[in-house]
This record gives sequence, C-alpha cells and structure tokens, in this order.
Amino acid sequence: MSSFLFNLNLFFVFYSLLNIDSNDIKIKNTNRLLLPLPLFSYGLISFNAFHNKNLLFYDNQLLFTLFNCNKSYDFQYFQRFSLEQLSCRSSVGFGMVERIITTDLSPWNTSIFIAICFVSFIYFLIFQVESNEKFLFILFFVSPPFLFLFTSLNSDIFFFSHLLYLVIKRKTHITKIDYLIITILSQLKIFYLGILFGIALFKFIKKDTKELIISFFFIILNSLLFIYDFLTNTRSSYQNEIFGVPYVYAPMNTFGLVADIRTFYDVQLSIIENSKFILFVSIIFMIIFLMFIKNNFPSFNEITNDKLALFLYILPTCLIINFFGNAGYKFVFNFLLVYLIFELLNSYQKLFVFSVFFVIPIYSILNLVNDHTLFTPSLLNSFVWMYSRIVFYILNLSFFIVLFNIFRQYLNSFKSNLE
Repeated sequence: MSSFLFNLNLFFVFYSLLNIDSNDIKIKNTNRLLLPLPLFSYGLISFNAFHNKNLLFYDNQLLFTLFNCNKSYDFQYFQRFSLEQLSCRSSVGFGMVERIITTDLSPWNTSIFIAICFVSFIYFLIFQVESNEKFLFILFFVSPPFLFLFTSLNSDIFFFSHLLYLVIKRKTHITKIDYLIITILSQLKIFYLGILFGIALFKFIKKDTKELIISFFFIILNSLLFIYDFLTNTRSSYQNEIFGVPYVYAPMNTFGLVADIRTFYDVQLSIIENSKFILFVSIIFMIIFLMFIKNNFPSFNEITNDKLALFLYILPTCLIINFFGNAGYKFVFNFLLVYLIFELLNSYQKLFVFSVFFVIPIYSILNLVNDHTLFTPSLLNSFVWMYSRIVFYILNLSFFIVLFNIFRQYLNSFKSNLE
C-alpha cells in the first residue's frame, strides 16, 4: 500500500496548506520541511531500481542508443538494469532531429548526467518561487506523473524544462533563442508546435503585428520541416499512430481523448456494459461540472496579465497532448496551466483540480507497478478510472472557460476602442 498511502499523504498536506495565509510562519516552516522531499524520492527510486534490477531512465537510454547508432549502425548496448539488448533501429518515432544528432556517448552515463542536471534545475527554480507557492511545486515534483517522467527520463524533460522556466520567470517576451529552441524541440516531437500557435494567438490579441509576423514565420517554417520529414523519413512500424506520430496506449498509464475512445471499445471498464457505464459516468460528470462552476467562472482580470500570456502560449500544446493517448508522464504539462489559473479558482476548485495529479496515471493510486498492466473491472479500479477521467475532462473544460473569458475580454476591449 506504500504508493497509495504516499499519494494520500501528499494530498492531505496539500489540503492542509491550501487555506493557510501566505504570511503565516507555518508556510515557511512547512516549505523547509518539504524541500528535501523531491531529492529523497528520486534517490529512493534510483536505489530501488538498482537493488531490484528494475528499469530506470529507459527512454533516455533508448534515445541515446539511437544517437550512437546514427554514428555507427553496429553499435550494441545492454540497457541498465535489465541487461536487455537495445538494437539499432532507423527511428524511435520522433522528428527529423533524431536522424541528425550523432553521438559517441554512453547512454547510461549520459542518463545519469541529464538526471542530475534536471534535478538541479528544478531545485534552482523552486528557490525562484514565492513562499506561498513553493509547496505547490514541491508536491507536484513528487506526484505520480512527474515521478513517471523522472524514472523514464523521457526527452519530454527538455520540453517541460523550457516551459517551466518561462512560467516561473514569467518570461513573456519570446527571443530569437527561444524560437530556435522551440524549432529544435518541435522537430524532435511535433506537439511542441503548439507553443508557436499560442504565441501567435496572444500577439494577435495584443495587436503586436511585428511579433505576430515572426511567430507565423516560425509556424510555417516548422510546418514545412515536419511535412518534409513526414514524406522522406521511413519510420519503424508502430502499432498506434496518427499521421505517422506514434502514441502510447495502455489504460493504466495513459490518458487523453484518443486513449479513452480506444479504451471504451477494447476494455471492460466495470461489471456492467461499457455503454451503460459511460452513460453513468457522463451523468456524474455533468453534475460535478455544474457544481464545479456554480459559484466561480475562472477568468483573468486584465489582458496584460503575464500569467494570461503564458496561459495562451502553453494551452495549444496541452490540448494537443490531452487529445492523444499519451503516457502518464506527459501529464506534467497540465500542471503549468493549473498553476497559471490557480489564483482564479476557489478552495474547492483548487482541491479538486490538484487531485488529478494523484490519479493520472491510475496505476500509482492503485499501487500497481509501472508497466502496461491489464485493467481489471473491479469496483475500486472502475471508480478510480471514472474519477480520473471526470476530473481530467473538467480540467480541460476549465481551460476552455478561461480561454472563452479571455476572448470575451478582447472583444469588449475591441468594441470599446471602436466607440
């Protein structure tokens, strides 16, 4: 029950700190107590992986095996700690960047180096956060989706680190270096194109013609590069693809609209028929959603708000991620939007929304191992699946409500200028 109790304790700590006054000394003292928690968790995970010969940093080892194979196709590598041999392949399903990068580095040593840099980076950013917000980040950094990201060391850490830096530093001005980073990353994974659309949307609302033209230039450039790669790159065969983009599908550790539709047809979700169960879930969803928005419609007060700009920057990327059937570690991107709209929510909404990070992926709350465990339609499993999907779709509807209110502000401002 260790995983379940750990997440339950995290949620209790979050609940306890939620309504404490920001000037209360308890916040500062609690932050000091919580600060070592991420480092302790990552160290414990790494030790257990070594002791039990479990997989660790497997995605990054796979990626750097490919980079080594780009230089020498007879490269051989045995993955730590499973000692499974990773053979050379022409692709791991990413964009053209995966064909360009060549290395002669140990995938395992490189993984350790990246993991240390990543942990150091998030601790550096924690110290940049206001005291009354620190606990949000600390608790998130030990939540199941983030631990999933850390243990796999998927290349999404580079994408997430870039956006996390923008959010914590409130960096709304996109420099040429930022555009270059976005271009490189989007040619590794296409979902990062979304940030360019988000930037263009905000520049349009702000009537910043020069920046709007620049953002459109990079949208066209990256789109053409993606089309070229799609037409010229012969990828390995993947079971689950949309327009050549592979996605993960496993009901216990994936999320997203595509995954849920497939799950409906492929998996027995409860002891009753799926159609009846989904109808029941839909009714519960509508009731909870109406209660969720009853007394508060999340909305930014000013169109010049830095958080509003960053919300629009990141929103398209998150919507793309939430559409596909993605592995649970990609859910970390949703935290950035949750943080940006957090002050717009009442206490009940904050508690409900933050709970999503403890039930996606659902294997953790059910105390199961991190793999493609088959879903069994027990009462507990069905309830957890239902709750995780209800809060997930309410979260996405909340994003659309905020977006709608932003457009309403823009239209009101536009009408006022005409008058």
